[in-house]
Amino acid sequence: MLVPLVFLALLPLCAFILSIVSGEKYVVKINVFFSVLLIFSGIVFYAYYAYLGFPISHIRLYSAGGLGEVYGFIVDPFSAGMALIISVVAGAIMLYSTNYMSPQNNYHPVVTGKPRFYAWMYLFIFSVMLFIFSSNLIQLLINFELMSLACWGLISYSGTPEAARSSYKMLVVTHLGAYGGLAAAIGYLALNYGSVSLSTLSSLSPSGKLLVLGLVMWAAITKSSQFPTYSWLPDAMVAPTPTSALLHGATMIEMGPYLVARIIYSMGGVPVNAQYIILAPIIFSVIISTLMYPALRDGKRLLAYSTIAEAAIMYFTVSLMVYSLRLGLSLFLLYFTAHAFLKSLGFLLMGSAGYSVGTHDLVRVMEYFSSSRLLYNLLLCVLLGLAGVPLFSVAKAYMVVLSGPVITIPIYLAALLAIFAESAVLLAVSMHWVGGRKAPAGPLPGLPPYMYASFIILLVGLYLSQIWAFTVMIPSIYRVM
Repeated sequence: MLVPLVFLALLPLCAFILSIVSGEKYVVKINVFFSVLLIFSGIVFYAYYAYLGFPISHIRLYSAGGLGEVYGFIVDPFSAGMALIISVVAGAIMLYSTNYMSPQNNYHPVVTGKPRFYAWMYLFIFSVMLFIFSSNLIQLLINFELMSLACWGLISYSGTPEAARSSYKMLVVTHLGAYGGLAAAIGYLALNYGSVSLSTLSSLSPSGKLLVLGLVMWAAITKSSQFPTYSWLPDAMVAPTPTSALLHGATMIEMGPYLVARIIYSMGGVPVNAQYIILAPIIFSVIISTLMYPALRDGKRLLAYSTIAEAAIMYFTVSLMVYSLRLGLSLFLLYFTAHAFLKSLGFLLMGSAGYSVGTHDLVRVMEYFSSSRLLYNLLLCVLLGLAGVPLFSVAKAYMVVLSGPVITIPIYLAALLAIFAESAVLLAVSMHWVGGRKAPAGPLPGLPPYMYASFIILLVGLYLSQIWAFTVMIPSIYRVM
């Protein structure tokens, strides 16, 4: 598995390097090539992995005294499934950005600086790929920080004071998580066990598992913008929309729940008190998002607060690993899969409105979507899916049904009630904006072809991926657990 893994992981690194050296003249063609190749490579990688029978491969490349393994990779049904979703969604977003990053964009007109944008984007994707396959906490920390660096470059891309302030706010908050959480966990493991490998976590005492999980949870909530560190994410909406789609859809925000799930999975289970460590902050995150929905008129900020709630729900699924590793992990991956396609498509649609009419104000946005039956129906699918309507996304309903056994536990009941309220309010707010649309006063410009291609990839991927999750991904996880 090492050769195909290295190819998949190094693909965005090659795109990063070529974006830097190509200059304005060729960078767009390079991006089109690598965006398509990224989608194709992700599918081929997973197909080959499935052909091999979903083996678990722990590839150890380097060890050091006092730390144990410090460089290696873990390829299992968990990381391979994540890699497939990330590569397809990221490839679609990068294809969309080919047209979005242009002088014709009425919201973010771009004349120069494309190489810098594409370089940061591919560095972002590269760091996420390395993160999901990391086999020890030092690697996780390095790639955690590399994600933050790339995100800083993208949020500050426009060079405005607001962009600079938002990028440094994100950087400071995630640094607090990196060093207050992951680095502290590394120190604890190195001093007490002489190893920072994920394989060491299963040998920890119950109290040691709770300590490490608590430290990792702190790092994770800063990365995924959960209470009390949630405010950096709405401010980060000053970034170009493809960045927002990548940030929210399948990369940085979702790496928080992924990190916690990977830690619990490596521990082979945790004490029941771990449920409070995971659920306490996410309940507040869901409540905050729910209260914010009715007050928001900016489409990107509405989607941003929805992401905070969606990430919290992913943590809810991860918390179920306390009682059943199989159930919690499979529900997390199912929810992540649906969210990745829905949220990416939502941001790209919002970006198309900004591209055409120069604003994300929902009044003007709905006028724009009223001019196109296709775009209007796509937006409707996204909003209904995010609200949990089963016809558009089965993940939330499936999660609620299978979490029935824990409903008698007070903290789980509180979390489920918060999730129900969030879904209801998001649905009501969404229908208010969608149902109150007005026809535009005059004809509005159409969209370039790569944007439509990205919409189709994400829409088809949304439904195919949910079928794939039930028929291939979840059974592959059950097979090895």
